[in-house]
Amino acid sequence: MGRGVEETLLHFASRRARQLGWQRLRVEGLATPRNKPCLDFFARMLGPANDGASAWSVRDEVALPLHVQLHA
Repeated sequence: MGRGVEETLLHFASRRARQLGWQRLRVEGLATPRNKPCLDFFARMLGPANDGASAWSVRDEVALPLHVQLHA
């Protein structure tokens, strides 16, 4: 964590969701001490988890970290 991998995966997932015609991404996680960093990341990136999940409109693009390049 902390090297841009999570942001890159979320960027790719949101881009793919738009290609598939989806409108939202939803992330569900179990609230445990070991999962807290991951759940905090999703809450920060996608919004607060109301029902144990975070959701994000794929209309808004998740920025790819500047130091990351994706190649097809």
